[in-house]
Amino acid sequence: MRLHTDNGLLSPGFFLPAAQRYQMLPQIDRWCSTEPVSGWQKVITWYTQAW
Repeated sequence: MRLHTDNGLLSPGFFLPAAQRYQMLPQIDRWCSTEPVSGWQKVITWYTQAW
């Protein structure tokens, strides 16, 4: 996982300590588990409509 910024990519070692300090890890965990599912749902919808 990388954080995309205007200046490029940040590795987790840079942003996870701040996320932990501000108690944002549950939101990041949720995003990491739901975003791939959402992406696959879009692919499946596109694929089934294309055929």
